[in-house]
Amino acid sequence: MLVVGINTFSASLPPPYYAGYFYYGPPGGYPPPNGVKGNIYTIDKDGTYCQWVTVMLSYTPMYWVQVGYDKSSKSNFKLLSFYEKKDENGYDFEYFNSRTPGVTYQYWISKDPSLHVWTCGSNDWSKFLNVLKPNSAVDYQAFSEMPLPTLVNIDGTHFMYLSYRIYDWWLWDRCVEHADEPYWIIKVSNYEFYAGGGW
Repeated sequence: MLVVGINTFSASLPPPYYAGYFYYGPPGGYPPPNGVKGNIYTIDKDGTYCQWVTVMLSYTPMYWVQVGYDKSSKSNFKLLSFYEKKDENGYDFEYFNSRTPGVTYQYWISKDPSLHVWTCGSNDWSKFLNVLKPNSAVDYQAFSEMPLPTLVNIDGTHFMYLSYRIYDWWLWDRCVEHADEPYWIIKVSNYEFYAGGGW
């Protein structure tokens, strides 16, 4: 069964295939503490893929919160926005509103600097997550994920305005690029990239 958004760099050969940015990359570090957001252009391709931003809470074991959109058998091959979380409290996944091809949506995961509770969402929905366990980010990610052996053409992928939160939001000031062949990325800046390839 497809689990949308397995979001760690693997030393093993793909699939899954990934194309995008880490803020640090495994094993993580001490990023600005209060969240990640980004704008993702919606592509509509044949096959199974998802595109997302992620707060990594831990790489070992793998704990994360992720928000983006998915097209897979799980979504009945509809373009649907989603949230996924795994921490010491357990696993949770939920689909939300549909996504229109050719439209750019913002996706975000944010920690309140005073109350230390997390929320996540997109342009047209939000979800309260409360306190997570662990409750601090070790890394941020922004990726296209192609989880099956069958290649998917992801030409047209565009991530923009990748940002982290301290109290206000700031554009990423660093990134680590990663793309599994036959996929590729074009770096525009630390906070923007294009991706493509597949077949």
